[in-house]
Amino acid sequence: MVKIRLIGYIAEVFGYREKTVNIEKPVRIEELFSFPNNMDKERLIILINGTPATLKSKVLDKDEIMIMQMVGGG
Repeated sequence: MVKIRLIGYIAEVFGYREKTVNIEKPVRIEELFSFPNNMDKERLIILINGTPATLKSKVLDKDEIMIMQMVGGG
């Protein structure tokens, strides 16, 4: 089971903050989500087990994914 944690705006887009997903083989993060076309995927911060990752990174059973959007301002 992969544990997914979404933070901030991303959680609002997908309608949940945390859930688990069963996978049977390694899968890329981008395959687990249906991102809206207007979302700037380049501005996402993705961690797998606390290590920086990308949408092309593969997750394994028992991994934890955290996704949040980069924020800026002053």
